[in-house]
Amino acid sequence: MQKEKIILTLMFIIIGTITCITILLQSANWFISVITPVLLVLFIVITSLFLKKCFSWYVSYMMNGKSNFHAKVDRPRVFLFSIFLPLLFIIVSVINSFEGFEFKINENVNLIFNTLFCTSLISLFGVILLLLFKTLGSSFESLYLPKVKEIIQKSTCDFKSTLSVSDAEHIFNRLTKNGYLTYEDFDKEKEHSKVFVEIFVNGILPPAPIFHLGMDYPQITVVYDCLQKVTNDLDWIKFKKIFKSNENEINLGSRSSSVSRAKTNSKEKYYATDQNKIELIFDQNQFSS
Repeated sequence: MQKEKIILTLMFIIIGTITCITILLQSANWFISVITPVLLVLFIVITSLFLKKCFSWYVSYMMNGKSNFHAKVDRPRVFLFSIFLPLLFIIVSVINSFEGFEFKINENVNLIFNTLFCTSLISLFGVILLLLFKTLGSSFESLYLPKVKEIIQKSTCDFKSTLSVSDAEHIFNRLTKNGYLTYEDFDKEKEHSKVFVEIFVNGILPPAPIFHLGMDYPQITVVYDCLQKVTNDLDWIKFKKIFKSNENEINLGSRSSSVSRAKTNSKEKYYATDQNKIELIFDQNQFSS
């Protein structure tokens, strides 16, 4: 990662220096007339390499009946190219049609704006081109794909979670073992376990509440408080989109009043016991046990 930052920094410096010197010695229009064919050639090269890969997928399927297209790796490749190839073409088109800024204030102002504009677009072109070359490389799966998925997940998730797959599995299994989640069908339990992991690892809310907690409102509040410690942005509204109280929707008013009564009446000792029991389920020190 540090190496890539150095490369990008050097690229910005080199592009900015060459652009500034060329525009200063010649003109913005002359620079555009030279750089546009270069960018166009680079665009054709990266497009050809991608089409070559697509042709390989097509041929393997038509000749062997089985494609060498690996969805786990190649779908993200296609996704990135479908976004960035058109963007590269747009950049080339904008640079090609750019005629330079002509402010009547001062010639130095024109030079600064022309240099910044050209440097920004060409640098953006270079970053995208570098990314696409990395996408086609063999290191994409092991080195760059996890980073791409992490960026996409952060931009599309409903809430952020610090739980790993094993942590989420542990919590689900402990909730089931303690009777807070009950299943008569083993296949459904297994299916819900996978869904639970997907929700609390990826931070994506289900379309409707899935898990029916066999708890009263004070106990549900403890679960909510515990999940607050391992997630960000998981508010009460989002929590209710994941869990139900048995078959009923969790009601905010009932939750508040039940918690108050549980803490003030003679059952306070039992409330504390339940609280400790539930908190132990979410205790990360217990996840390996």
